[in-house]
Amino acid sequence: HSAGALAISAAGVIVLSSITNEAVVSGVDNVGGLIGWAEDDVTVTQSTNSQAISGADYVGGLFGTVEGPAVIALSHNTGLVAASGSWVGGLLGLAYEVELDSSYNLGKVSSPGNYLGGLVGEVERLAEIYESHNSGEVEGIAGIAPFAVGGLVGAVGYRDGDTDAGSWALIVDSYNDSPRVSGHSSVAGLVGLVGGDVDIKTSRNSAPIVADDDIVGGLVGWAYGDISIESSDNTGSITGASYVGGLVGANNSGVTTIVTSNNHGEITSIGQYQENLGGL
Repeated sequence: HSAGALAISAAGVIVLSSITNEAVVSGVDNVGGLIGWAEDDVTVTQSTNSQAISGADYVGGLFGTVEGPAVIALSHNTGLVAASGSWVGGLLGLAYEVELDSSYNLGKVSSPGNYLGGLVGEVERLAEIYESHNSGEVEGIAGIAPFAVGGLVGAVGYRDGDTDAGSWALIVDSYNDSPRVSGHSSVAGLVGLVGGDVDIKTSRNSAPIVADDDIVGGLVGWAYGDISIESSDNTGSITGASYVGGLVGANNSGVTTIVTSNNHGEITSIGQYQENLGGL
């Protein structure tokens, strides 16, 4: 059952401007502070949610699922976003072809499931994020193995074990300064898991990153595609069992390019093996 303060679902040309939701929204799948599920041509400006949003899968502070092209600008969420399943984000649970401009999340994002992000749970096809940030805790509830947890984006082009090489995310002038980002594996300050490609420019993480298993990074956790990091930094501490990196946890098959970027966060390995650690 979908749920949204303004509409359960909407399609066609959708324009929201200066909209505020101050009501608690609860449902099952596709639950959002504004609209549960939206597709086609979506434009949102200066709109907010300030109340708790809860559901199972596809849960977001503004939209549960948005299938664009969509542009969301000067908008934010301050309410708790809590789910029992996967695809959970401070602004968007699942997004196809979205641009975020000057938008932010202050609410805690919490779930035992996979694909959790301070801004977006998962991106498919295309996402461009400019001058946006997350300041809310991102909590993959311990003991249930949450996978793909990011301070900004949980995953790019990776669904149920399948990578999408055609998905791409661009993150520019954006940051995560939340109290903490935590999960089981593929946990990072900006993007937890990359199935496609990601470019990160002039962006940063200052939050502590904690995983109770492996593949943990200050900016990116686990990647299958190409990663480009330019003029970006991590200052948050990073804790995990293995494959723990100051900027990137691990890249399985893609090319990693790092230019004029730094890690200042302490790296700590836990568990039995305590191996595969790197400053970058």
